[in-house]
Amino acid sequence: MRARTQTNRARRRTGYGLVEVAMATLLLMVAMTLTVRALSLAGTQRRAADRRLWAVQSAANVLERVTSEPFDRVTADRARSVAAGTKAGDVLPGAAWEVSVENDPGAPVAAKKVAVRLSWKDKAGNAESPVRLRAWVYRGKGGS
Repeated sequence: MRARTQTNRARRRTGYGLVEVAMATLLLMVAMTLTVRALSLAGTQRRAADRRLWAVQSAANVLERVTSEPFDRVTADRARSVAAGTKAGDVLPGAAWEVSVENDPGAPVAAKKVAVRLSWKDKAGNAESPVRLRAWVYRGKGGS
């Protein structure tokens, strides 16, 4: 009688290991899918952050080059030519520069406000938030 009881118990557990293996495989597949999606999202966000950093650095370089010119040479045409000389179009898809130089009549000494704006698009063609920088250039005591 004991042998028969042990045999029935063994028969009831037959195939139970297969169910465990199937469930473990399913959980592993779900975990792997979620991991791949998370890594993909992290990579996309990293590339977007790299493009933004590159845009900020490019705009800062243009602004620095323009404001380092003598006061009389700080013009909108000069600023546009400096911006056009950058490689923004190679790195940022749909890169567009907007540069302006305005006289500041309210300043106690002669001053010019230089504004630089760099906009671009993401891979889907949507406009990213543009980078905007401004600086003021003042006429020195020596007239330049």
